[in-house]
Amino acid sequence: MKTKPVKLLFLLISLGMFLFSGCSNDEPNGIDTDLMNSLTRGTISTCYELISFDIYQKPDKPNAGWEHLDLSDWVGYSCPSPSRMLIHDGKTWSPIELFNLIQGWHPLYYPWIAYQNKIESAVTVYVTRPFQFDSQNNSLQLDGRDYEVETANDNEMTLIYYSKYISEVPGTDKYIMRYKKSSADMNSLSKNPFFESDKEAKLGIIELLRNELGNLFNINPYIEPYVSFPNPLVNLDRIEEIVNDGNDWDPMYQDNIFLPVPEDAE
Repeated sequence: MKTKPVKLLFLLISLGMFLFSGCSNDEPNGIDTDLMNSLTRGTISTCYELISFDIYQKPDKPNAGWEHLDLSDWVGYSCPSPSRMLIHDGKTWSPIELFNLIQGWHPLYYPWIAYQNKIESAVTVYVTRPFQFDSQNNSLQLDGRDYEVETANDNEMTLIYYSKYISEVPGTDKYIMRYKKSSADMNSLSKNPFFESDKEAKLGIIELLRNELGNLFNINPYIEPYVSFPNPLVNLDRIEEIVNDGNDWDPMYQDNIFLPVPEDAE
């Protein structure tokens, strides 16, 4: 009779450990591998918004440590990971980028605005890429880059990315990106144009422009009074050429994109 309380206590402890271990799929390292594997397989969908990121630097010299950078003092740094991660069907869905603070406006930026004004509808063109989580190394591949996953669960995710920098003393940049879960309409994604690369997306936009506005068109009627080009004829052949060559962001190759209206044009 004296052993019954001990047995009962043992059973209660065992039951508590079982319930505790079953209430979460989080691994000891803070990564929910079941969630990440399900996102990779495409059996579930979710969305994360970037809420903050920090940069640390470490020079390639003995006994050097990581130094946190004050981003207000630096120009030219941007976050290497997407600002918004729409994960659906085992892929990330990212809107095509036609403007950024470093490179400025892509040659398709204003023509694409003209197209949407012409059809009187907002259209988002997506680039889809595989969401690939490696549970053995706790790494994630996004847009051709490899990230270290620090934490990942249904509510938040933290990614780390390393890149080399060149200076008098070269070294390594360490980016830490923090995400929070956000809402998104996953069912509407596939109703928008989507492509598997930036190049394919830009060529797809050019084809949409051709079908709606022609190969050579006056852009001003569709963007005025907000913007007006002195040479308003958009030359889609030239844009297509530099997109195919991979020089579309380089100003040196952006000649003959906007042409003047011929004097004898009506």
